Amino acid sequence: MASIMGLVDVSPSAMDVEGSDLYVLAEGVRSEDLLNNAVQPGSAEVRKYTKRFILHFHGETSAPEIIPLDLLPFQPKQFAATSDGKFVFLGLERANQTPVLAIVDGSGELERYIDTYQNFGSDESIIANAPQRLKSQFQTMPEGAPLDFALVAAQFVHYRDSLLLLMPGSKPRVFTIRGSVLENTSLHLPAGLEADSLIPSDSGWFIRASDGAANGKRLIVMVNPSDGKALRIIHSSNMNINGIACVHDGDYYAVHWPLGEKGNDKAMLMEAGQ
Repeated sequence: MASIMGLVDVSPSAMDVEGSDLYVLAEGVRSEDLLNNAVQPGSAEVRKYTKRFILHFHGETSAPEIIPLDLLPFQPKQFAATSDGKFVFLGLERANQTPVLAIVDGSGELERYIDTYQNFGSDESIIANAPQRLKSQFQTMPEGAPLDFALVAAQFVHYRDSLLLLMPGSKPRVFTIRGSVLENTSLHLPAGLEADSLIPSDSGWFIRASDGAANGKRLIVMVNPSDGKALRIIHSSNMNINGIACVHDGDYYAVHWPLGEKGNDKAMLMEAGQ
């Protein structure tokens, strides 16, 4: 990120992969803006020219396509690219701090909102249902920060011809997005478990779940996409479930970095069957 042509002070916050293209949501400053305003890089004045971009990597990694974002009055938290060259954003409407989904076109301009006011629930319910790992920090946060953190914990995953958006926690829900159509599915996990994240798959929904304790029980729950009911509990004793990247054709794949001599580490692709 430090060597992207035409930008300085680049700070990435989220990423997504669609096909073989990588998209990164980032803040940064255009070098030409500093030059045109006679601002020295590294000075305190640089911050005034910070903007949001999507960096589209589809070839030379040092020169991605830079897509400026025009999202007012919308504060983005998470995003995903679609197969037709658009983006779906989760964020907050600035005026009333209401969670909302929006479609952004390929040039970075806000196209339309997807109606989610009735689907997400109140701010209080979103915060109350957030994962325990976040709720333990909420008491020390300033006003408004818990809702921000709860939305940052949400996760987009590509699934067949749609996007899935997981709102994790004690009463987890998955929103299925197809174009501008939104469906809401409540997940029914075994008692005492909360949803942490989704594992991308080509068949079924696989939920990383835990009991909320820092070093507590962690497992995978296979869920029926049609009704959110648990179909199967999967224990992983040899693979860290956080490291499992995807489930494909019934097999689980993870990238593992074994401890080795400094500078001589090699990543390993691990595969596990059903």
